[in-house]
Amino acid sequence: MVLLGENGNGGTVGLYNPAGQNKILLATGATGHAQIDVNYGGNGVPAVRLAEKNTGGYLSITNTAGIDRVAGGVLTSDRGFMQVFEPGGYDFIIGRK
Repeated sequence: MVLLGENGNGGTVGLYNPAGQNKILLATGATGHAQIDVNYGGNGVPAVRLAEKNTGGYLSITNTAGIDRVAGGVLTSDRGFMQVFEPGGYDFIIGRK
């Protein structure tokens, strides 16, 4: 099933499985930036999010609770970054030459 609509921030497209659970969402977020979510189960928690931010692209991979465990993108300094999260902390990797 496919749902086309408007979410208050622009357009949205949802792809659903036969059980009616949203599996893929293409939408504009509250800031007007585009995002694509690949969702876990039927709870709408994104397993993977690819999004547009003010500084460029952003990618996050989450656990089943929707908490980021891997994230990457572009900083305002135009440097790339990756974060790998563990409970209680994270490692921060910045692009270097």
